[in-house]
Amino acid sequence: MKNKKTHILLLTTVGLFLIAACGQIIDPDPFHNNTYTATSGFSFTIGAADKNALELRSINGAVVVIGDSTTADVIVSGKKIIQSDSEIDAQNYLKNLKVSIAESGATLLVTSEQPEKTDGRNVSIEYEIHVPRQWATTVDLINGGCSFESLTGDVAATVANGNVALNDLNANADVRITNGQIEGAIELPLHGVLNAQTTNGIIVFALPKTTSAQFSAAVTNGTVNVNGLTLNDMTGSQKEIRGVIGAGDGRISLKTTNGNISVTGY
Repeated sequence: MKNKKTHILLLTTVGLFLIAACGQIIDPDPFHNNTYTATSGFSFTIGAADKNALELRSINGAVVVIGDSTTADVIVSGKKIIQSDSEIDAQNYLKNLKVSIAESGATLLVTSEQPEKTDGRNVSIEYEIHVPRQWATTVDLINGGCSFESLTGDVAATVANGNVALNDLNANADVRITNGQIEGAIELPLHGVLNAQTTNGIIVFALPKTTSAQFSAAVTNGTVNVNGLTLNDMTGSQKEIRGVIGAGDGRISLKTTNGNISVTGY
């Protein structure tokens, strides 16, 4: 009789599990380690011959903006990424992430849309955007790295948490970060401006020796180093350096609270 009772108890337990499984997805990871990942790619080509600027507003995910001198079109591509503690939940939640594209005058607006509360899931949208090389580009990002490449239009970036890279630019640039580093190689146009500020992070730049700008670099906790550039009328210390590069036509202002600043001429 004991064996029969044991079998009946086992079958009853299995039956209850099946009923529960039919009613909801059993959470395989109650500690929310988000071990399951679902992705979905996207790509849009926008004819934008009447536009001259891009603005991107995003929440989580890396952003790359690349200039192209051969086309007037804009290509917005990338992928949506969900990390969850259930494979089915990760796949189903992808539909809550959207990429919105709109126009405002001569500006193309790209916006990431996602729920305010993600209930422990990791949610991000990564972008690679190709624009005409001469376009002005602005990125407002909360969490994620940001890279600008091969652009001659004005560049602006505001990032809360993440690094910013400026590569092969001949443009004005304004970069403001809370937590992250700023680095790159940039050539300023005549009377151009480079402004780079971070609270927690290093700043590393390479500038042509032919640069012409009023120069200032300051740190609170760290040091400033300038190599390979001639600074006329130089004043300062290990924590702040001011001077004039070339004729001083433009302006370069670099500032960090916690971190070093390094500038090298090439």
